[in-house]
Amino acid sequence: MRLLLEEMADRYGPVPEEVQLLGELMVVKAYGRRLGAVTIDLTAERVALALDSAATTLSPEKVLKLVNRPRSLYRLTPDMRLIRTFVAAEQKDRIRSAKRCLLELLDCAN
Repeated sequence: MRLLLEEMADRYGPVPEEVQLLGELMVVKAYGRRLGAVTIDLTAERVALALDSAATTLSPEKVLKLVNRPRSLYRLTPDMRLIRTFVAAEQKDRIRSAKRCLLELLDCAN
């Protein structure tokens, strides 16, 4: 995505902030898709993934290890939603924080 935005800037001049934001959100969406997420909810306080148990690439054992570690910011709901709460410092740049969380989850993929 970064290369695409750089090419746009090269051809058309400075890329508006809204376009940069859209590009970052597309990266978040792509990470979620790789995890088998049906939906991704991103708020200032958290990122939540609704997972399709048949399609997710996440290892159940690794996810449970994340959820069950002491003071974990992850939780799993009965309806297969994996939620990661952001600490105060992460809330300032929720898109970057979401990307980091999703990358951490990609490490838990099969």
